[in-house]
Amino acid sequence: MSEIFSRQGLAYDMRIKARFGTTVCSLVRAGLGIAVIDQLTVAHGSMQGIVAVPIEEPTQFQTYVAIKNDKAPSLNAETFVKLLREEMNAVVSPRPAQSRVDVAQKITSG
Repeated sequence: MSEIFSRQGLAYDMRIKARFGTTVCSLVRAGLGIAVIDQLTVAHGSMQGIVAVPIEEPTQFQTYVAIKNDKAPSLNAETFVKLLREEMNAVVSPRPAQSRVDVAQKITSG
């Protein structure tokens, strides 16, 4: 995010970090500034009293699936990850040098 601000010659000064999108929205609603939030938070309609303004600049964030390290995932879990990758590929706009396949592979790799 700081790179986007830097390219525009703007200062990027993050004073508060919060773990959950709903917490961030509450801070904005309380008048504590603006925030960059994920589309999942926006999709749940938990943003009463604030408005979501889409960022036009291409953005990217890492997404992970947590699975138990000493047990193979169930067939349902494997199917879920496959469907999640397909859905994310359908909505993600990767940067020009990055293919949609690369984006999907990053979902569960770290």
